[in-house]
Amino acid sequence: MKNVLFLDLGSRNTKYALFKFNEENIKNGNDFLEPILIGIEDTGGISLGRVVDYYEYENSVTNLLKKVKSESNIQSIDNILLSVGGYNLYTTISSFKEEVNNQEITTEFIQNWISGKARIGRIETQKFVALPEEYENIISILPRMYIIDSIDRTYNPFGLTAKNSIEVELLICSVGTDYKKTILKPFEKMSYEFTDNISLNQKNTVCFLPNIVNYSKALGSYKILKDYPPFAIMDFGYSTTEVIIILEGTPYTRVYIKRGLKNLLKDISFSLGTDLNEAEKILINIGDIQKKDDEYINYTPIFVSKTLTKERVSKSMLIETVIYPRIEEIAKLIKAAVLNVFNISILSNIIIVGGGAKIKGINKIFSNLFEIKFSVFEFPDEKFNDYQLVNLYGMKEHFSFKIKEEFKRNKYPTLKVVNNMSSRNIIERVWQFFRNYFF
Repeated sequence: MKNVLFLDLGSRNTKYALFKFNEENIKNGNDFLEPILIGIEDTGGISLGRVVDYYEYENSVTNLLKKVKSESNIQSIDNILLSVGGYNLYTTISSFKEEVNNQEITTEFIQNWISGKARIGRIETQKFVALPEEYENIISILPRMYIIDSIDRTYNPFGLTAKNSIEVELLICSVGTDYKKTILKPFEKMSYEFTDNISLNQKNTVCFLPNIVNYSKALGSYKILKDYPPFAIMDFGYSTTEVIIILEGTPYTRVYIKRGLKNLLKDISFSLGTDLNEAEKILINIGDIQKKDDEYINYTPIFVSKTLTKERVSKSMLIETVIYPRIEEIAKLIKAAVLNVFNISILSNIIIVGGGAKIKGINKIFSNLFEIKFSVFEFPDEKFNDYQLVNLYGMKEHFSFKIKEEFKRNKYPTLKVVNNMSSRNIIERVWQFFRNYFF
């Protein structure tokens, strides 16, 4: 039995979930993750996704872990998994190609090809895959597209036959060095050791999970999503808005902008002379922002007098002059960012998550501005029944998937690499990601 903690560190809130891991239940085919504690806590020392006050951040992390242990009545947390996204997550596209002769593409062939049973161990490093300079910061490698005979581009190659060649495009996710060092420091002080792969073989480990994978796992398995038409996930967060494109069950690309719920709350706060907490209450109590009526909303301004402790504002005026203009700006910026990398017209649906998804009617406004169907996330697990917890739920599903795959494989084939020590280190490192993220 092990205690596994998932943390989604946001600019405003930290979402956390503690699970008890039972290895015996995997063998029996039962649920091996038992939920112990799920919650949301204020984040300290982080602004716009970056640590701006380290000591406040360290105290925030230390106190949260103490709280989790106290409320769950446990002595230790064995493994910690951290989500990373926004502009702390870097994505690059690379590829490698293999010459073949009338090769039928099956799951076994792909696994053998990737694993090194074919010829991958003898390919020179520069021909293998182009890695970011700081390859030690890679946290996942995902296949996003296959190219058959340099002509046919597909996201699902199984069942096809390659006459001459097969090529795979890779979506490589890495985390910034400065962010990695700063975020991990409090955990390292508590004797946790960073690892770049999900592993339960060791205790006191901490690793990153990219949100681009978490969100796709939150929506369902690859087998389910591969039959879906192209769609996207929009995380309308506190300090950033991020869009992840999903094609045939596989994350394809992502974009983000430095605009979010905080900008909208600031606009309301400035226009009414109140603080951000009161602005959020107003936004929640305003109801459906698509409906126009003559109702008034009461609120408490920052500077109150002895005779006047409450103010009121017209709901329709606040929507038309403050709320809608900011949402329109966010929609135009994120749409332009998506259009730079993808043909948005082929998307069938955009699913909205994050704190901004709580705004009633927000999906209809985005739908009108994008001219694409928008819908809100449907929760498959009532324990995570909050739009802010979708990424956290995806982390849990991501982790479960990898543990199941680990159990199926049991033992991995040995990779024979080239003699050059530098090349060997890189190829062995990339192989670790292939075996943990590809299958």
